[in-house]
Amino acid sequence: PLASVSADPPSVAGAAPFRVLILSPNPGLVREVVELLAEAEVGAVSVLTAPSIEEADGIVKEGAPGAVFVDLAVPENGGLGGVVRLQAMAPTVPIVPVLGGLDPGAQRATPVAARSNAWRLDRDAVVRCVRGAAHQQEQARRIFRLATHDPLTGLANRYLLEQRLDRALGRARRTGRTGALVFVDLDGFKRLNDA
Repeated sequence: PLASVSADPPSVAGAAPFRVLILSPNPGLVREVVELLAEAEVGAVSVLTAPSIEEADGIVKEGAPGAVFVDLAVPENGGLGGVVRLQAMAPTVPIVPVLGGLDPGAQRATPVAARSNAWRLDRDAVVRCVRGAAHQQEQARRIFRLATHDPLTGLANRYLLEQRLDRALGRARRTGRTGALVFVDLDGFKRLNDA
């Protein structure tokens, strides 16, 4: 299931939303995470939910989220072993383990929470972590854009052309399908560019 939530507008026009994955069937936890994201002021967010770690595997393979919240009270998530598994799937992604919800003061009637009274969530630390992850994701996006596009025209540069051409040729070899490459020569472009 996929839900998109919009907080404040993103800091850079056209920037992709900050993706967060929540491993829990609990709609209350989803609401709490959305509130926390608004508090963290990360801009536009896209919230993905999965009922178990098995479903999360496919989502992470499609593209690593900016942060993952794992409900340890859900047996299908595999407890701390599941957190370790997630960390192996996406080693650079912050993973926030929670017990049924983000409010450390609320006593939830879950078997894990009953055994874990000493466990407490530092909400300010989580907000700082999510802010840092969102900032890091935005910086990586900017660096990639600078490395692959001409700053004057906004067009893809030679490096990106070579990367995409290599990918297209590899796909053509694997699938046996053909493709085409079109070059366009603009007369007088140097004069326009100099002006």
